[in-house]
Amino acid sequence: MADPLSIPTRTTSLQTDETTRDSRKRRRKALKSSIESLNAHLDPSTWFQLNDEMIEIDMDSLDDRFNIMHAMMRDGLISKERFDKVVEDYLRDTKALKESKELFRTKQVSILEGLGEAAKGPPDVELAFCSLLLEAYEKNDRPSSLQSPFRRDLIDSYKSLSVDEAGNETFWCPISSRYYELENSVAAHVFPWFFGSTVMSLVFGKESAQELFSSRNGIIISKTIESKFDKHLVVIVPAPDQTTEQPITRWIFRVVDKSILRRWVVINQLTFEDIDGKELEFLSDARPAARYLYFHYVIALLRARKYNRGSGWLLEEAARKQYVWATPGKYIRENMLKLLASAVEHDLVPEVIATFKPHTILDKESGQDTLEENTIMQEAAKLIADVLE
Repeated sequence: MADPLSIPTRTTSLQTDETTRDSRKRRRKALKSSIESLNAHLDPSTWFQLNDEMIEIDMDSLDDRFNIMHAMMRDGLISKERFDKVVEDYLRDTKALKESKELFRTKQVSILEGLGEAAKGPPDVELAFCSLLLEAYEKNDRPSSLQSPFRRDLIDSYKSLSVDEAGNETFWCPISSRYYELENSVAAHVFPWFFGSTVMSLVFGKESAQELFSSRNGIIISKTIESKFDKHLVVIVPAPDQTTEQPITRWIFRVVDKSILRRWVVINQLTFEDIDGKELEFLSDARPAARYLYFHYVIALLRARKYNRGSGWLLEEAARKQYVWATPGKYIRENMLKLLASAVEHDLVPEVIATFKPHTILDKESGQDTLEENTIMQEAAKLIADVLE
């Protein structure tokens, strides 16, 4: 345990005033929006510069909180034990941000060397596809400087945090309706973050590009449930009576793969069978966007068909238009749906289109049916199918 009186060099400055903190928050929000709208592989210099600045802001915020807590300990407002935990958290989070900063700089050199002068010119089809490829296969390398703000946004939006009198923090999972400690809770993306904003805009339209790391594309859930959600073994669908309400406010958890029904969500207390069909219990008005949950649901259906999960019941229910997703809405581009279905099983395309027709957006309606973009879409669909294997 670090000595709580041994204050790191960065924190020896005077505590930041309220005006500076507010300015910092506004700047960080603007940076976050700019970063989410950029593609690291098409405009690498700007993307890395903005990330570097955002990390500095996060480090300043950590320093400020440390100073405040140190002053409270010195004045007897919090215990030495509580401050020891503050020191531990500060050192851990600072180390993670410094590692992220170094990682970004290493990546910047690698990407600029790989793309060369092409990265500075107008994106053609080949460069755009290389961008998709690079974005997707960085899936195991998510920088904490992006994940930590995403988690904080979700916690604030969903009001997930609970702090007891001893200062212990737990986080609400609306699927199991239980609180979990930090190490057992996850800020889960609905549409996978590693596909990047480029693929996201191809699937849903250009207006979605800025939502990759927003609360509309995430949810705080237990780590056990998240592992099954990422593998498309479970889905979140509208409640049966949500046939007209927009936006959808009531959601149901369903297990796709019956082989996991008897597995524990909470050891000796709760199984997946116990929560199959359970309505999610939210603590605020925030909800994930329906179109991202719908995409997850479509991929789960396609994979269930491909691997014969759950004896095909989910696809059969969808084909009969029973229960699973009765709520009307336009969620996914029809051409992208065809390409995804074809990538899984060519003969499946007519059945999938017939099933999901009410929820598709025609390319002529989206205004994105150019030959170049359709070419990129074909490659993107193949890429998504490959990464989700």
